[in-house]
Amino acid sequence: MSIPKTQEFDCAFIENADNQFEVAKIICSLANSQGGMLYIGVKSNGKVKGVYPNDILNQLTEIVSSCIKPSLQFTNDIIEEGLKLVVCVKVPFESNNKYQAKLNEKEWEFFVRIN
Repeated sequence: MSIPKTQEFDCAFIENADNQFEVAKIICSLANSQGGMLYIGVKSNGKVKGVYPNDILNQLTEIVSSCIKPSLQFTNDIIEEGLKLVVCVKVPFESNNKYQAKLNEKEWEFFVRIN
């Protein structure tokens, strides 16, 4: 599996998973559109920064369980790009679910991706 050069309708890049609300928004927007991939460890310009996969996967588990409703199942791959590692989150599309992301400690919102 390789990392796309640019972000697309079904592909998003983020450098890390430190901002749980931002990660939740991206995952929900993919799930509410047609599904897709979130590459964690890639800058918005497509340059690979790299991450520590175990840390990212722990953060993702927490984010998906506490900042997305209803419950969403995802899969992931670890991609090696040179000496750097990227986590690829595979977000499914389920037409019978509409997902919300937590904006802050009190507010939830629906997100979609637009071409």
